Amino acid sequence: MKQNISRIFLIAIPICLLLCFFLWLLKTPPESVTVEAQNGVWDLRGIDLNRTGAKLTGQPEYVLNTLLTPDEFAVSNDAQTGAVPDGVQFLTFRFRILLPDSSIVALARYASGNASRIYINGRLLGGVGEPGESRETTESSNRYMSFTAWPEGNVLEIVEQTSNFVHKDNFEPTLRFYVGSERAITDWTTRFHAFPVIEIGIYLLLFIIHLLLFLTLPSYRANLWLALLCLAWALKTGVIGTKLWLTLLPWLTWETVFRLEYLSFPVSLLLLSLTYRELFPGTLQKAFRVFVYIASPLAAAFILSTDTKLLSYTGVPMIALGVVASAYVLVRILWTIRKPSAEQKLVLSGLGVLVLALAADTLYFNTATSSSMPGSMMETALILFSLLQMTALLHATMRETAEAKQAERRMTAENAAQARLIRLKNDMVAMVSHELRTPLTVMSSYAQYAVKSIQNGDFANESIQRLNTIPKEANRLADLSSTLLDVFKELDNERQKTPLSVSELIEHTTSVFKPIMDRKHNRQIINIESELPYVFGNEDELTQVFFNLLSNADTHTKNGTISTAAELAGGLVLVTIADTGEGISPELLPHVFEKHRHDENGTGYGLTICKEIIEEHGGEINIKSDQYRGTTVIFTLPVWGDQTNA
Repeated sequence: MKQNISRIFLIAIPICLLLCFFLWLLKTPPESVTVEAQNGVWDLRGIDLNRTGAKLTGQPEYVLNTLLTPDEFAVSNDAQTGAVPDGVQFLTFRFRILLPDSSIVALARYASGNASRIYINGRLLGGVGEPGESRETTESSNRYMSFTAWPEGNVLEIVEQTSNFVHKDNFEPTLRFYVGSERAITDWTTRFHAFPVIEIGIYLLLFIIHLLLFLTLPSYRANLWLALLCLAWALKTGVIGTKLWLTLLPWLTWETVFRLEYLSFPVSLLLLSLTYRELFPGTLQKAFRVFVYIASPLAAAFILSTDTKLLSYTGVPMIALGVVASAYVLVRILWTIRKPSAEQKLVLSGLGVLVLALAADTLYFNTATSSSMPGSMMETALILFSLLQMTALLHATMRETAEAKQAERRMTAENAAQARLIRLKNDMVAMVSHELRTPLTVMSSYAQYAVKSIQNGDFANESIQRLNTIPKEANRLADLSSTLLDVFKELDNERQKTPLSVSELIEHTTSVFKPIMDRKHNRQIINIESELPYVFGNEDELTQVFFNLLSNADTHTKNGTISTAAELAGGLVLVTIADTGEGISPELLPHVFEKHRHDENGTGYGLTICKEIIEEHGGEINIKSDQYRGTTVIFTLPVWGDQTNA
């Protein structure tokens, strides 16, 4: 097992880190120099655009509250520069870029919630959505654009009609423009579109891996929650950045995609809480869990019903809430688990990466507009987080599966050993019966003969000899009895009885048996009365009783429930093991405790062993069953001494 751990960690972790580093390079914008606007004009004549690109900063000229063509803009007296006032919902921009001689350039830009129509040197190039002067006449959209332009007289004039009625972002067009050679912009465009495709592919692959791990070992529900989380993030990735789902599914509206993006926040919070509750039981306080379980659906309802412009103001608070929640979980786990295992360290490393990325993105989105070129760390951090969780859970699932198989092998061996003991016991009883029968028969016969001889007055030597035989056989019986007592004393020494907690026995056997039951999708219910008294018994034998009964219940139940309960009833500990399985036929039910009476799935020893052990401990065992409805086994054990609580 340790060797497998080393292999998984030594191979998987470097691959995860290298993959994330590659993706980070993939999404890095092209090399560029920053050029500031001078009165709405950008002078790029001193830049070799074949070697480097240019990022435009500063403000272009604009005319507020009107959508103008290039000719109309040229004769307008309302053009101005500087920051666009708050509250403006539609306007027209004009960019004028001075380029080196004979330059053919390409431009790249990204729109978020805006509708734009773009003219290059007076010619309509295209746009994003459909700009209008009201919300009803505007069709909002998101789209990454790249296009090639030919300047006229070394001047490139871009006129953009744009409107925004659905998002909080102000008009900051220059923050999303890159200018460069066709080759550089084409390369950047290709990488920009490749990143979400690779990211979605990774998430879908992780979804399949975690789902298969969950189906292999249903008891490890962390795999299910992470599978759903990866699926949610795959959907989220398609609605940010290049808005891949809008391209593949053109019938989707911008509003639908926008709400799906925001829905990923409460869904992720809920699934992460469920995951870490499963991985680190007892670390997340009840108040926090209740908050998450209530807040997540409320947040989802808010996202689905509120206006998109109002909703857009909640983006940064949601990320900040994610930072606080993730940091709380990380601190709670570190505080509770002082010496985490290698798997837990890997899980915590992933969570730490997530907290740092959330904190960085809170600052990023609070200081830059969402219309900027991508600068978020979250996409890469989420992939690294998911890969680290997958590596840890892959090993944990392997370990749990190995433990389940080991438990099965141990139970099989113990059953075989108990069956062998029963056979040996029966053989010993038969042997003892045979050995005792012979001297007793001789003694009885000789005594009867002596009585008759005395009655007849016959004191011949033969009668005296036969009378002398009786004490000889009696001595042989004494020797045989002494030998048998030594044998049973030795057996008793091997089967020591001590005060035992039935609660601990139940908790131990049900936890060991849980992975076995999960293979057939059976759910366990455990109900143990508090402060249950101790009983006096042999731990191995009583453990065997629980193993046998749980094994029977699991064998005959699928997709059902197996309940284990214990309570104090009239000076006895009453234990009940019930299932919702196929039950026992009425013909077989009266004979279930008889040796060799079983169905096609049994060996005929399990319930026989249970009955003998329980009765040897001074208890009773009974069984009730309705065919096709389930079986209930009830047994009792006397309370040890005069105790009133455990």
